[in-house]
Amino acid sequence: MKTTSFILICLMLILLVSCNNEKKRQFVPEIPTHTKLILNKEETIKLWKKAIDEGDFKAYANISNAYLMNTQIYELYYYSLIMTNKYNCPQAYYHLFTIMNDKVSIDGLKLYSNDEATRNMSLYYLLRAKELGYTQAQFEIDDVFGKGKSVPKSSYFIQQLLISQNLK
Repeated sequence: MKTTSFILICLMLILLVSCNNEKKRQFVPEIPTHTKLILNKEETIKLWKKAIDEGDFKAYANISNAYLMNTQIYELYYYSLIMTNKYNCPQAYYHLFTIMNDKVSIDGLKLYSNDEATRNMSLYYLLRAKELGYTQAQFEIDDVFGKGKSVPKSSYFIQQLLISQNLK
């Protein structure tokens, strides 16, 4: 009887200890890092200032990638244009190519154009990105021109742009 009582008491203790009185935790989805960055206006402004005012390519990469991941590609256009014109930032050239070739409509307005001038400008941006060392551009170059095919220099497309605009 002593043994049975001991076993019964042990089982009761195990049940009491194993009972979890904690409230069930509700699942709260984690906010992605890039969204947190975009939502933090102070940090966003700080990174853009470092990029635009100081030519900090790392700051540009951090904030521009957050914009891309947060599907704010059109807001990125102006910043990328400044980074290319002011600092010859290779990644910004690539972003301009990407933005110009994104077939999207906003409120029914088609923002994609496949006219000759736009095509020449976007190819200039793509090839310039590669010439300045942005290796990721090679994947797009292979798609556009064919893998292993001869590719002109970026300046060729500026010349074509001028010709198409009768500005030669």
